[in-house]
Amino acid sequence: MCNNGLCFYRVGGPLFFANVDKFVDQLYSDVFRPSDVKQPTTVSVVVSDELNVEMKELHSSKVIDGVEYRDVQNTALNEVHEISYQNDMTEEDVVVQRLDVGSIRVVVLDCSKVTFVDSMAAAALQKVSTAYQNVGIQLVVSGCGVNMSAMMVAACLLDNIKMYPTVHDAVMAVG
Repeated sequence: MCNNGLCFYRVGGPLFFANVDKFVDQLYSDVFRPSDVKQPTTVSVVVSDELNVEMKELHSSKVIDGVEYRDVQNTALNEVHEISYQNDMTEEDVVVQRLDVGSIRVVVLDCSKVTFVDSMAAAALQKVSTAYQNVGIQLVVSGCGVNMSAMMVAACLLDNIKMYPTVHDAVMAVG
């Protein structure tokens, strides 16, 4: 359930190696899948004259499947040349998609039903948190029992994921 930028997701039971992938897939399908946000990607190859390599001077270019290919002529390398790949997303497209994502600011996991968490689940929570942070969404957990709290402390998850005693406390804190 989402309201005013807050999404609430109740975890229905233990999180461990046998069900953690299902949990992550279900969370992403029910709330938001971070990989759906396309961000511009630029990959550059830089060759410098310090390598004593002959570089070819840029002559013409063509684009195939979003990759720019440049024809070149043989010349001595006197400067740094950069060849870039950039997908077809513009900054405006990213802003529009972030506005769509912008309706979600925080995902609150209600873990009051979680009785057991293993190290694979802790690693999965870390990955989910990082994926959400990369698209501007904060992940917080609430209602954690003693076992889950201990695992989060042991796995050093509290550096990236905030933990609150109740859903109400989480809402008041991230509000």
